[in-house]
Amino acid sequence: AYEDPEIHRLSKIVLQLALTNFALSFLLELIVLVAAVFRKNYLSFIKFIFWVSFAYYVMWLGVRGVKTRNESCSYCEKDCGYLDAFRSIYVLLAVLRAIMLLISIIILDPTDLIFNFLLLVLLSTTADYARRLLDVIHRHE
Repeated sequence: AYEDPEIHRLSKIVLQLALTNFALSFLLELIVLVAAVFRKNYLSFIKFIFWVSFAYYVMWLGVRGVKTRNESCSYCEKDCGYLDAFRSIYVLLAVLRAIMLLISIIILDPTDLIFNFLLLVLLSTTADYARRLLDVIHRHE
């Protein structure tokens, strides 16, 4: 099962998407932090630390899930693995981003619309590839 080329291909894609999501989150939060410092809002550093830590943890779930082929989380129910948790978070984030996209459409903000659309595509693609990997892993159990 571990030598299955489909598992290797999907694992590589999921890891690349996890790293891309983390890097993008870090970059966006860094831009927000720099803008806040220019406005003398130094409490934004706490927000920066929180969101970057959250993004890192979600990336870690994905990496751990790929490495262990969805080993069960010690703090989850026995049927919930690290990759399951990673995928679930990305499904939630994609739903929230879809809501933001709808709001962008309603208020007719073209910049926000494009930004939210691109993030929605990235988040939903990450969730979808995690699901595909989970399907292949479950076939080999």
